[in-house]
Amino acid sequence: ILPDGMSIDENTVVEKMDVSEALKAEPVVEETPVEEAPVEEAEPVVEEAPAEESPVEEAEPVVEEAPVEEAPIEEAEPVVEEAPVEEAPVEEAEPVVEETPVEEAPIEEAEPVVEETPAEEVVFADAETADALLSDQDAGRFIAMVEHLPEEKPVSSKLYEINLDTICQNFNDGDVVTITELKEKKLVSQKAERIKILARGVMNKKLTVVADRFSLKAVKMIGLAGGHAEIYVD
Repeated sequence: ILPDGMSIDENTVVEKMDVSEALKAEPVVEETPVEEAPVEEAEPVVEEAPAEESPVEEAEPVVEEAPVEEAPIEEAEPVVEEAPVEEAPVEEAEPVVEETPVEEAPIEEAEPVVEETPAEEVVFADAETADALLSDQDAGRFIAMVEHLPEEKPVSSKLYEINLDTICQNFNDGDVVTITELKEKKLVSQKAERIKILARGVMNKKLTVVADRFSLKAVKMIGLAGGHAEIYVD
């Protein structure tokens, strides 16, 4: 067994040895000889020439500054007091003249307006239709109370009856119907002093009927046609 890099030639001497003994022996490690570093020669010491001192510069003479002259202080101008401003005289306020209150004219009382049945509300109706269209309270709007003239004041309490259809046949639209006109037209007895108006037929004219008594349906028919019923006060 040869180490790496070693070969045997004809000049090599081979000796037998006990391998086991060789293995027990510690291997001899050859130390590599330490090379000594060459001694460098010391460089010659060169003496430095003494440094020449720079000449000391002479200090410049100190020049004293001339004192600064202070500017003369100007005297302040005398303060001129302003003359006080005269206040304008306050004008006295003119006396307030109270106006005489205007007397209000007295308010005249308005005359009572009599409500008339509008033309578009005029209905020519019979007794049944009038009773259905107007309540008993509504009928009171068409009734007015009047007094007998002294010479016409009745003595008898007897009532003579007449129907509305008879009256409409004998009177024109807008007429006022009284017992006097009824006697002139011979529609009631000449002895009659009191009359009562009854509902019959159709009320088709606007009339003012004056009588002592009315049936409630007759009043409604007169009112629907645009008329009025006037009742005598006993």
